[in-house]
Amino acid sequence: MKVATLFLLASSVCVRADPGFVRLDASILRGSSYKDSQKGAKPYMLEKRADDGSVTMELQNAQSFYEVEVQIGSNNQTVGVLVDTGSSDMWVMNSNNSYCSSSSNRKVKRAGSADMLKKGRDLSDLYNFNSPDDDGNAKALLGGWGDVTTTEIFTQEETQTASAAQATLDCSQFGTFDPSESKSFHNNGTAFHISYQDNSFAYGTWGYDDVTFNGVTVNDLSLAVADETNSQMGVLGIGFRELETTYSGSGSQHYIYDNLPFKMVNQGLIGRAAYSVYLNSSDASSASILFGAVDHSKYSGDLVLLPIINSAASLGYQKPIKLEVTLSAMTVSNSKGQQVSIGSGAAAALFDTGTTLTYAPNDVIEQLAESLNFDYSSSVGAYVTRCNSVESYSINFDFQGKVIEVPLSSFLVALQTTSGQVSSYCALGIFSSGDESFTLGDSFLQNVYFVADLEGYKMAIANVNLSPGNEQVEAISSDSIPSASSVADYSSTWGGSATALDIGQSTSLGSVTAVTTGKVTSSMKAESGVETATSSMSGSTSTSSGSSSGSSSGSKAVSFSVGAVLCAFAVSVLVIG
Repeated sequence: MKVATLFLLASSVCVRADPGFVRLDASILRGSSYKDSQKGAKPYMLEKRADDGSVTMELQNAQSFYEVEVQIGSNNQTVGVLVDTGSSDMWVMNSNNSYCSSSSNRKVKRAGSADMLKKGRDLSDLYNFNSPDDDGNAKALLGGWGDVTTTEIFTQEETQTASAAQATLDCSQFGTFDPSESKSFHNNGTAFHISYQDNSFAYGTWGYDDVTFNGVTVNDLSLAVADETNSQMGVLGIGFRELETTYSGSGSQHYIYDNLPFKMVNQGLIGRAAYSVYLNSSDASSASILFGAVDHSKYSGDLVLLPIINSAASLGYQKPIKLEVTLSAMTVSNSKGQQVSIGSGAAAALFDTGTTLTYAPNDVIEQLAESLNFDYSSSVGAYVTRCNSVESYSINFDFQGKVIEVPLSSFLVALQTTSGQVSSYCALGIFSSGDESFTLGDSFLQNVYFVADLEGYKMAIANVNLSPGNEQVEAISSDSIPSASSVADYSSTWGGSATALDIGQSTSLGSVTAVTTGKVTSSMKAESGVETATSSMSGSTSTSSGSSSGSSSGSKAVSFSVGAVLCAFAVSVLVIG
């Protein structure tokens, strides 16, 4: 699957708006690469025809990033970096990176495929404090580097000489850093390694230098200089210190240092290692992050506190390492106020600005699809329905009593042919997480305003206000987030025996006949206007269970003959039945 990218490119960069907080304003771009990204682009599925005549749909524009220009060192070298809440380290590309088009003779680790749809640090080599090996080195949980120490990374047998075909990065596009040109750079002499969920990686050396964000200078900020990376630009991680590679990665010595949010606190730039995120609407051209403050104009209703959960406790981590909270229920509702339960319980939900779409457990997706009368299409690789048949529906996410209502349209992905024809059918843009957890990407986060307190290990969330008017910024100077109230229900916090949503909890639909299975009734389906056309198709209907590529028992999965799909696209309507 071809990977595309969402970029949030800084327009005002990080601007010191007022003592006590630092603002990052960003413009929003998406594209299949850094070079061809455009403002206003959205995720969509594009038709792909194979040599044998078969047709499939490939997801486009499926990753998201913030990008900001920084000036590093005594001579203010300008470098573009991606701001990432899913990692915690800052690194920049060295001017001698072998993946740059001007250099192709150095040894590098073989690059993996770029088929992942999520950014954020790859946690496959997360250190397990409960079972280190005899040398005290990290053990990989899901493969990766295994028992390799940081200093051994550059001696792996799985290396190859970068060919001219591999060394194609235009490293001048976002800039590189030459540490030898900065009189203020200090090399720590220790090795650095990090990998990300999109299979990009960086190897280099740790050091520290002065970093400036449009006039706001952070002195002696720890950063790594990557001699080897297949990423177009570096990363500015702003996550928990416990997620820093020096603490959670491989190596015999584990320590925490002050990354950007904590360094700004120590330097007096902000009063608290916390930030608020406002991604704006999907059609907007700008988004913003406030370090050390809350903008009360950006949300409506109550700002409610939630405890950040520790999903890595079983590995010996005493504190959380990711921006995860408890999702205690999901429902589907329509404009008439009728509602049906999808599930309830206590699931881990990651707020991830580095992911464009949303990921959920298989059974949740299947329950959503059946409740809304979506049908599974093997050619599309997702559940589909007519776009206009579900315009009045919403998915409601209940976070321990705080409900965020998200229009179903936020999760719909348009189907499109290579000739530019757009189908009247849309795919459900919620895909399998592979486990019981949720990753709530931009499709969800554009509907919520949230504040992350890295010191207090808590978040505050509210429904977003997409017409905010004048800013109402208030600095966070203590352990309380301004105007945030306590969550209503702490009894349903994720952990222990409660680690998932229990599917099929019954609820009522108001004036509609009560549901006994947690699924929508036939009268609800009739009201939705969803059409089916099984008898008109030349394909067959079948059922399957247990995977994201098919529907559960009792759901309808549809397979098509090649001729039927080609005909459907020829008239720009993908008929599903």
